[in-house]
Amino acid sequence: MFRRIAILGTGLIGGSFGLALRKHVPEARVIGWDRPEVLRQASTIGAIQEQNEDLPAAVRDADLVYLALPIGVTLDLLPTIARFVEAQALVTD
Repeated sequence: MFRRIAILGTGLIGGSFGLALRKHVPEARVIGWDRPEVLRQASTIGAIQEQNEDLPAAVRDADLVYLALPIGVTLDLLPTIARFVEAQALVTD
């Protein structure tokens, strides 16, 4: 089971995923990474438990990294994600 889940992009899709996780995997810690105003909204609705604006810190120690970003942004960030994510983590979109 996933203990720490990072959602990169906490808008409509990422926020909905976070809400589903909080409902169906309540023991997992859900971390969001996005712009500050989007993170605040995701936190307010309960989609995430922790806000992080620092990408390396957000993905570090995550068992699952869920990418809910525009494809161009995802492609730009993949090298950074690969550098800091745990070797055994599942990275998906």
